[in-house]
Amino acid sequence: MKRKGITVYKNIAGNEWNEDTFKSIQYRTTDNFTKCAIAGVSKVLIEVDASKIDKNYLGVLVATSTGAYHSIQNIYSDYLQLGFRKINPSLFPNIMMSTVLSWCTRQSGAHGNSTTLLVSQKQEKEQIYEYLSMQLDSGRCNYMIAVYLNDQADGYCIWTEREETAIQRGDHIKIYF
Repeated sequence: MKRKGITVYKNIAGNEWNEDTFKSIQYRTTDNFTKCAIAGVSKVLIEVDASKIDKNYLGVLVATSTGAYHSIQNIYSDYLQLGFRKINPSLFPNIMMSTVLSWCTRQSGAHGNSTTLLVSQKQEKEQIYEYLSMQLDSGRCNYMIAVYLNDQADGYCIWTEREETAIQRGDHIKIYF
């Protein structure tokens, strides 16, 4: 089995993203959960030299133990206050996990295996690392970006890869798994 691990690890705070980044109309219906995931991917990509990466072998994992719980609560609260006749459905944030994954793959330019994963809150790191290991060991991906967010949109984003790809990029593994 080849050695693999984390090259870049960035924490994500639910209120950390920059509002100026999301002024474009394309972000009109994105919720806080999605914006935090996009911000996490951006933070990781800043640390990695993307010119040396084959995006066909870059995968993305979006993991959560709760999903976009607070975004759903906010929509429901608006519905209770305004009623269904006063709410414009096109302004509802799109809160499916596949939407978050789509934004993250678009942000990173990834064309490799990408998926969402519902994980146990108590074992989230083990479950995430197991999935990342499977993708890296199988050769389906040389690099993986993993985003984990809880219901408050706090979490982390990591860049993982096999040791030989890190060396080829002129980097090194910081944490092995």
